[in-house]
Amino acid sequence: MGNFWPNLRRWWSIGVQRWGKGWLVTLAGLAAIGGTGAGLWSWHLGTPPDPDQKLVMWLGDEPAPLDPGSTGDQWAMDLLGAVEEGLMRQGQGGTLDPGLAERVEVSPDHTRFVFHLRRAAWSDGVPLRAEDFRYAWLRVLDPATHSPWARLLYPVQGAKAYAEGKGGADQVAVKTLDDRTLEVKTTRPTPYFPSLTAEPALYPVRKDVVEKYRKEFGTGPGKMVFIGPFRMSSWDRDRQVTLAKNPTYWDARHVHLTSVTFKIVKELGQRISLYETGGLDQTGVAGSWLDRWKGKPDPVAVPEDSVFFLVFNPERYQAFANKNIRLALSYALDRRDYVRRLWSGAAEPAYGLVPPSIPGRTKSFRQENGDLFVDNRPDAARALLRNGLQELHLNALPPLTFLSDNSAPSVAAAKWLRDQWKTKLGIDVRIDEVPAAERLHRQRTGDYQVAVAGWGADYNDASAFLKLWVSDSPDNLVHYHNPDYDRLIAAAEASTDPAGRAEELEQAERILFQDMPVAPLFFRERVWLQKPFVKHIVYPPVGLDWDLKQAYVEKRP
Repeated sequence: MGNFWPNLRRWWSIGVQRWGKGWLVTLAGLAAIGGTGAGLWSWHLGTPPDPDQKLVMWLGDEPAPLDPGSTGDQWAMDLLGAVEEGLMRQGQGGTLDPGLAERVEVSPDHTRFVFHLRRAAWSDGVPLRAEDFRYAWLRVLDPATHSPWARLLYPVQGAKAYAEGKGGADQVAVKTLDDRTLEVKTTRPTPYFPSLTAEPALYPVRKDVVEKYRKEFGTGPGKMVFIGPFRMSSWDRDRQVTLAKNPTYWDARHVHLTSVTFKIVKELGQRISLYETGGLDQTGVAGSWLDRWKGKPDPVAVPEDSVFFLVFNPERYQAFANKNIRLALSYALDRRDYVRRLWSGAAEPAYGLVPPSIPGRTKSFRQENGDLFVDNRPDAARALLRNGLQELHLNALPPLTFLSDNSAPSVAAAKWLRDQWKTKLGIDVRIDEVPAAERLHRQRTGDYQVAVAGWGADYNDASAFLKLWVSDSPDNLVHYHNPDYDRLIAAAEASTDPAGRAEELEQAERILFQDMPVAPLFFRERVWLQKPFVKHIVYPPVGLDWDLKQAYVEKRP
């Protein structure tokens, strides 16, 4: 989800057809893009299944309570993705699949969305109602909840005012037309709104269950109800969480796994040992370990909707107010060497802000807008530095402090940047190593000169990245201000013309890297180890780490 790394991570490509005066997103159209469980079993092609459909996976830490509206914990969100479901769900490669909505009407101007719910029931047999969504969303917006996800609903009429205590819940344009119909109206064209409903924060929640368990809601299998492919059967604190197939799930016949055990293993070396000895069927892995599986089918690389970049803070280092200084530091870097040395190839050099996985008009946004600058040009970088120093009336830059996490990979990256700038530009850089939480806090409060930050998308659209740098964005860490940039982003936000909107976003990104307020470094891939007999775990580029609805186990060796 959109946030600055490493705390949180980790969609405007839905099938539509003309229907009356609006648009209808159909179950068939969505299934054509993302598929359903039917026909996926490889034994249809002759490979027999394992009679024991059980999977053992990994969690990197004890999950927070499974409260969709309040948790910011990735492990909790991944579990929520297995035991609950939204109106839509993320598919492989960023496609949008049907969830609890069987169809969606979208107005031609993309400001009215009517979700028609399928007949579904919670794990205690209570039927799903549209009010469960309305209650959940208003709870996210309620100022008393302090939800980190309220901004997801800001496109909805009245939502931002309610979240900020300037309006009432009755002014939020989320209405139940009947028990199975939910109407949403937005303040501006929001073509990606259906994809937001795949976020765990916008899953349905039952008011009676929340009021019954209050602060204990979501803390264990007896303190919540389930409406996803699985239900929680046990939670052994700091050891493991076990899920079982949910027999009341609307699409249970296409859920193949009977149980999933998540072992909580914090140390990477221990995870690798468990994987190698059969104690885990799947786990995350660092790029530096991949040589052990070279030429084997176990590694699964998944492009993320994420970008990592340098942030230059002109309020703490005045020279960064000069564009030529920023360009010099960016152009001096050899990003391919950075990726090779520090990521073992599990990343791609970034020459723009929007990742390659984000769709454009007919190809990816990155393909259509291209590389926006060329790096590893020491001569050009030195010329830019000289020009910048002349404009600032300086003979040399003052000593520069790089703020870094104190983890070994982060310090290695900081040293690589320091050495590049010293060797190519003669700039002295001191590294300030601090815990990750302190680094995040200092970035948020502006207490840094230069650092690396990262952003992951809330939805599969270029605006999820480009809106960060408008003048009034709360996430604009570098205080960037360009009226032309702001105008283009505002025009794209108001546009109902997909081609015109795409051009406005492309122009905005080009302006951004003429100014270089931030310097892209790399687009990350997540790398997983998955036993060859484990099939059809979906790894979405946005939001959840994985989706197990379609997963199954072939015959174990």
